[in-house]
Amino acid sequence: MTFLTFQTDHETDVSITYAKLRDDSFRFANWLENHGARKGDIICVMLANCSEYAIAFLGAALVGSAISGISPESTQGPVAFQDNRFVYLYEFSAEVKHFLSVTNAKFLVSAAERYDVATLFEDRLTVIIVGKEIDQDGHDFATEIRQSKLDYSIEVQHKLSVDDTLITPFSSGTTGPPKCVQLTHRNYNASTAILRKALFDELSGGLRRVTAAVLPFFHGSGFWALCFCLLEGHRVVTLKHFHPMMMLQIIDQYKVDTFNVVPTIIRYLCECGEQFSKWDVSSMRTVLCGSAALGKQISRRFLNKYPNVENLVQGYGMTELVVLSHLTPLGTPFDDKYLGSCGKLLPGFEAKLISDENGDEIKESGKCGELLVRSEAIMKGYLRDDDATKNAIDADNWLHTGDYVYYDDEGFYYIVDRIKDLIKVNGLQVSPSEMEDLLMSHPNIKDAAVTGIADEHFGEVNILASSC
Repeated sequence: MTFLTFQTDHETDVSITYAKLRDDSFRFANWLENHGARKGDIICVMLANCSEYAIAFLGAALVGSAISGISPESTQGPVAFQDNRFVYLYEFSAEVKHFLSVTNAKFLVSAAERYDVATLFEDRLTVIIVGKEIDQDGHDFATEIRQSKLDYSIEVQHKLSVDDTLITPFSSGTTGPPKCVQLTHRNYNASTAILRKALFDELSGGLRRVTAAVLPFFHGSGFWALCFCLLEGHRVVTLKHFHPMMMLQIIDQYKVDTFNVVPTIIRYLCECGEQFSKWDVSSMRTVLCGSAALGKQISRRFLNKYPNVENLVQGYGMTELVVLSHLTPLGTPFDDKYLGSCGKLLPGFEAKLISDENGDEIKESGKCGELLVRSEAIMKGYLRDDDATKNAIDADNWLHTGDYVYYDDEGFYYIVDRIKDLIKVNGLQVSPSEMEDLLMSHPNIKDAAVTGIADEHFGEVNILASSC
């Protein structure tokens, strides 16, 4: 039974079955153990979405190690690369060095395309290359797995507890440099049980689904989707790099019925031109969208363009709580009111709002405050950063999200903005995301950004930027 189909940039399909995934994961676990991996070690993975990502994760888990995903793309490098390759390597390697230093990783699994960066760190860890080319030195992932012993008994040799770390993703860094989040087996078990009960048992209906893995596996939401499909036996179709036309092509080719996206991808799919009509996307039934607020205007445009979509499920979450704490219930009407909501609190979570002025709890619907959540899905803490952990999780185990929200009389929650992003104008709090959504309701505006600058009369004033 096929687990994952990976479509390359050259539109070549590469598939792996569940049986081969299992065997390759045990072989990789054996390779790791023979090269010194032990319980508690961290293995960094710098790959685009591919079957080797899942093998690395499962192999590491079998020996009690955790993986930490690194984006194979630099946030600053591609711009610099156009002018100067050295600047590109410097910027990108600085990012990788930060991740490796925080995690104190013992291994780095890297794509061959990042060989030049990965090999800069060979003196401090073991590097294994996926898709290694003939002129590249070092360990080749496929060769090492093929030559490693297949030993299923390795699974019971490493005694794990539910509070051992499973993965160590990095936060988005919206309030400073990215922090390394420690997520345990308990956290993932709790999150899976919660989302099964709230959504996926009803959504799958006992049938095997086909999911498009659009979000990167190094992203918390993308990785959780990978794990859930592994658990449920669903088929995953993924792309090395997102492109709207390729996305539509795989929906048509594999009859994808479910996928998980972010608002930017929704916008791209709304903007597909005449080529859109060449693909049959009628299989697409459920779209889950998170990571940022999806405005009413863009939601309406998407539903009008893709009328076969039965569920546009919006959610709220963050890396520190595995994936989601709020979700739109299946069957929620496509009314403007609900399209602006991130859903209801999921079972297994507690939530409360507190005033940003005095910290008092807000118990009235319609009143804004900072969202606090509590659950067994909440992280163990930030790796090697006790101060940041204490600032995020208080003495009563409430996670302070840093998000400004309110809820209505029906229990639907609405994100206003990040507290630090709110613009204070003449004593009033203005939400950049709400203004951006308003701007984008104009048919000639494709994208918009709003920020604030200091003003001696009003405190701050809005600065608008748009793309027409």
